[in-house]
Amino acid sequence: MRGSGRASRIRRGSARERTRPGLRVSRRARTARACRASRAGSRILIPSGAVAGIDGLLAARTAGLRQVTYTSVKPPLSWTGTPGEGKLAGAAREQRTTLFEGTAREAALLYPKNANVGATVAFAGLGLDRTTVELVSDPAVSGPLGIIEAEGDFGTFRFEILAYASQSNPKTSTLTAHSMLAAVRDGVCFALPHTPADPGL
Repeated sequence: MRGSGRASRIRRGSARERTRPGLRVSRRARTARACRASRAGSRILIPSGAVAGIDGLLAARTAGLRQVTYTSVKPPLSWTGTPGEGKLAGAAREQRTTLFEGTAREAALLYPKNANVGATVAFAGLGLDRTTVELVSDPAVSGPLGIIEAEGDFGTFRFEILAYASQSNPKTSTLTAHSMLAAVRDGVCFALPHTPADPGL
């Protein structure tokens, strides 16, 4: 996040609160601060994360983009501790199972540790409420598989990437951390869209 004045104070205050002993800041609170920073004139920069194709979505946004679907396919272990874990009991754990299908906003609220890429895709394209997210458990995949499908006046495209899971956190991929490095080092990121009524959403 880049900015000055009040926005910078928001950023510094958030960092202090996150590191203060015994205090945890909710994702809702962090989102609210980001929205306030956006209204204050700051730019919120988003790295591409664990997927390719973000540049295509950004271009399609002004070329008649009409429909975007992001599908996240991960091994059963990755869904441990999520609302979908209960759907993977018994035989279901050994077969491909759709755990969620809905908007990117709903996915981010229900699966905050698994659906962050869906939010990135939404911000780069049609927004949180017009982007469809599917979350799938599949024992046949060797790591997190992300698929972006889009169509519009420009035509259609599909990007697919298999990014191996992080050894320290199987809910995400190793590539995600390197995406953050690329954003800091080379500026490989995009700015959160801004609308007066609902910043960036």
